[in-house]
Amino acid sequence: MNTFRIYFTLISICSFNVISLVNIHSQTSQSLKKIQIITSNNKQINDHFYYLALPSSLNKPEFQNIKQFVQKEYGENALAEPLNFFRIMDWVSSRWVHDGSISSSTMNTLEILKAAKSGRNFSCIEYAKVMSDILTALGYISRVVGITTNDIAYGSIGEGHAVSEVWSNSLQKWIFIDPQFSIHAKYKGQFLNFYEMYELKKKGKYYDIEFEVSESYCKVNGRNKKDIIKEYKEFLSRYFSYMMIDIIKDGKSILLIYGLDGKDQFLTSQGGNGKTSIFTDDIDDMYFELNQTTILFDFNVPTLDCSTIVQKYNVKNRQDYFSKMSEFASEPDFTLSFATNTPWFSFYEVKHDEKSDWKTVQSSNNYQWKLHDGMNVIHIRSVNQSGIYGVITKMQIQYQE
Repeated sequence: MNTFRIYFTLISICSFNVISLVNIHSQTSQSLKKIQIITSNNKQINDHFYYLALPSSLNKPEFQNIKQFVQKEYGENALAEPLNFFRIMDWVSSRWVHDGSISSSTMNTLEILKAAKSGRNFSCIEYAKVMSDILTALGYISRVVGITTNDIAYGSIGEGHAVSEVWSNSLQKWIFIDPQFSIHAKYKGQFLNFYEMYELKKKGKYYDIEFEVSESYCKVNGRNKKDIIKEYKEFLSRYFSYMMIDIIKDGKSILLIYGLDGKDQFLTSQGGNGKTSIFTDDIDDMYFELNQTTILFDFNVPTLDCSTIVQKYNVKNRQDYFSKMSEFASEPDFTLSFATNTPWFSFYEVKHDEKSDWKTVQSSNNYQWKLHDGMNVIHIRSVNQSGIYGVITKMQIQYQE
């Protein structure tokens, strides 16, 4: 075979489909040990969390003071999420009596809670703000979501409502909560966010949504669950025109607005000046995954390039390449590094055996992992400044003939 034909064969070998390579080789050799990913949720993470209006650190005095105040008044919370979200929501809903004509944009959450303790009332905006700030102070990712009627630009008072959403690590999704009414929503047993509720409404299934209100809310208000939920469904059904969240872009606070039933853009709010805003038609700008971790693999033992393989092993054709692959195949010896979109990230934890304890990763860019024969498993998760665990990334990798 002349040099040109060898080079041509080399190009064909190197560009050959991997699946075909494995299939053909399985018929020609029994000694090759293959590295094969069996199961994996390891994937690229997005950077949307950079735009969330979150504090840069949970160690800031504002949030430490909220945490201390809530723990003193409310007590420690030992429930797993999302149940702890609903219990905290129930506590927030009982802090004051709703008054839609009273709102104070100048008061922070701690000031609102102290004023409420002295008998002052507030609007839905304060319920949502206090709820989200408390969850944030405890290490969860929560946000205020504004929802409106179609007349928000020049309508009267009552054209908008404020609720909260919180990211659940265990469910890997955003969950809708309305702390004014101590209500959350489910459909066929699955917790919903506001957009999922809108999707059900579009399909004519809005009244199939299972709104759940706490027993204590019913008791405090002297009403039964059935009546509260019925009225709430009618009340909420008005607010499916626009939804909006606060984001930070280039250091500036901006209202990001997504049109649901509403299709027109607007600048004013109930006849007054609206907050600096931008509209999006991509729902992924509103809903995105958080607290994810990506595992990056670097081989520690380099492999030969194709031209060297052809010369060193006297490869004459494709079949020859496959039959000799075990002599130059990759070694399962890796340096792993990690990346995460966890706000307030502190460190990573890793474990291999399902029953073993989690161990702290000393360096996010230097974790050595050499596969043994058979099935290999790795779990990795992030931990934030409050000790809240992120979503687990798990891979099963088989190394065998």
